[in-house]
Amino acid sequence: MLRESSWRRSCEIAFAVVCSLTVVKGQVVRVSPVQTIARNLNIELDAGSTIKCGTPLIALARERWNDLSPQARFEISSVLVRPSLEKSRPSPSGKLRIHYDTSATSGNTPALLNASGQRIPNSFEAYVDSVSSIFDYCWQYEVDSLGYLPPPADSVSGAAALGGDSKYDVYVMQFNDGTFGQTQYFNEILLSPSPNEKYTSYIEIENDFQGYRTSGINGLKVTAAHELHHAIQIGKYGIWSNNDLYFNELTSSWMEDVVFTSINDYYFDVKRYFQNYRDGLNRSFPFTKFDPSFAGYERSIWAHFLTKRFGRNVMRAIWEKEQSQPLFQGMRSALESYGTNLEAEYALFTYWNFFTADRADTVRFYPEGKSYPRLVRNAAVTFSGSTAVMSNGAFPFSAQMYEVVYGSDTVNAFVVNTDADAVLRGDNAVRNLEVRVSLTGAGPHQTLANGLSFSLLVDQLQQWRPFFLSSASKDDIATVQKEASPNPLRLSDNQTLVLPVDEPVASEAEVLIVGSSLDLAFSDRLAVTELYGKTVIAIPTQNLRSKIASGVYVVLARVGEREYRWKVAVIR
Repeated sequence: MLRESSWRRSCEIAFAVVCSLTVVKGQVVRVSPVQTIARNLNIELDAGSTIKCGTPLIALARERWNDLSPQARFEISSVLVRPSLEKSRPSPSGKLRIHYDTSATSGNTPALLNASGQRIPNSFEAYVDSVSSIFDYCWQYEVDSLGYLPPPADSVSGAAALGGDSKYDVYVMQFNDGTFGQTQYFNEILLSPSPNEKYTSYIEIENDFQGYRTSGINGLKVTAAHELHHAIQIGKYGIWSNNDLYFNELTSSWMEDVVFTSINDYYFDVKRYFQNYRDGLNRSFPFTKFDPSFAGYERSIWAHFLTKRFGRNVMRAIWEKEQSQPLFQGMRSALESYGTNLEAEYALFTYWNFFTADRADTVRFYPEGKSYPRLVRNAAVTFSGSTAVMSNGAFPFSAQMYEVVYGSDTVNAFVVNTDADAVLRGDNAVRNLEVRVSLTGAGPHQTLANGLSFSLLVDQLQQWRPFFLSSASKDDIATVQKEASPNPLRLSDNQTLVLPVDEPVASEAEVLIVGSSLDLAFSDRLAVTELYGKTVIAIPTQNLRSKIASGVYVVLARVGEREYRWKVAVIR
């Protein structure tokens, strides 16, 4: 016999299920979970975005639950009840149980699509065959091949098995609003409490993908890869903060291309990063931004960058760090284990983002870069001989691109803020940023071989990384021969200090670096080499890191009877 509280809860669930359904033309139609949650959380969904996955909105509903009205809680609960479908069967591997409807009046009944994109009558069992085999394949690939931990069973000590048994449950549903699927943990079992919460979950997936941007079986494939990894993330690696959920979506979108590399649904999303990832003042958002309009799918490009640099195990290394520390901190730790740092990699990532579309170099940079659009500039000026100023501020851990038209070429000046400490502090305040272009630089500046001088007016110069690329040559613009570069020299991520000299290649140079108190900090004998058609002395920064602290230094070079002198700021 049911206790009164259990009976009341059963009635509430039954009533909620009824309220989540409506009837259209004789068919039961499900109310959109995504639209219902968004409306009750007062979230205005961006018309340009696809709510590919409902999981982030489920996370926001959990976060804001205590602040919602009883009516809002009821409406959200009504669309987040575990489904009760007519049939179920285990997948061939025995690891998953697939739930589905078969009746003609059920709006959830799955179907394969024909070559014209129309549903094939009575193909629901064949569709479920596909769901079973595709999820089994994704499990084998993500868990057995890539080494991620499997999602937990929903049967734990002291709790009844949900969905019929301990197999991981997948429900085939109709979404009606373009959602591909979602990993549901709203009313599931809490396995690990705060601060790193872990939950059991189940997956709901679209029943035919008819009319989707990636339709039919291909839509099913990428969604299975995507949602299964959410189940892994939520169940075995945990959630420290909803602010980190952009990385969950980033990883799951990247995983689609890893498991099914020929489908490329993620192209639709990365387009938004290159073209729309900015606020109303045309300032690029911080890389760590999370909201329903920019949930993280568009930033899967970061995972493609990291895996080209270090191999695909780097992503698992980041998730393994998240078992014991929050995401951003764990990402820092993981990259340090690869002999680099997050700040340097983010700056390099920004550099790579210039090389897409017609500028793509699929050997050095993104293998699929030809299919990504060009990065849209934040601001542009035409330089006509006087001083030009571009000033719009920048968020911590963000990258701005400014175009300067000068003669027959366009200089693409990238300014990257790498203040990772601000992210860890939760400081998202806009930083002052002003870029001045002239023919005679003042203060800290970089003069380019084409005659333009760029001055960067910011606070805490050590947290900024500028670099310059030519649209004409699709490559770096050389600095003028008279100046050392980069200046300031950042020992943590710059590879070389370049000293321009007017000497024959292979000449031997004696190089001295002297501190402000006239103490000798470094000396060496180096050969003159060629760079960008200029003769230079190149000092590897690895030779300087153990000998030089932050500060301003005089650098001297003697080649035969000639002496050269530069002043260089050094930042460790």
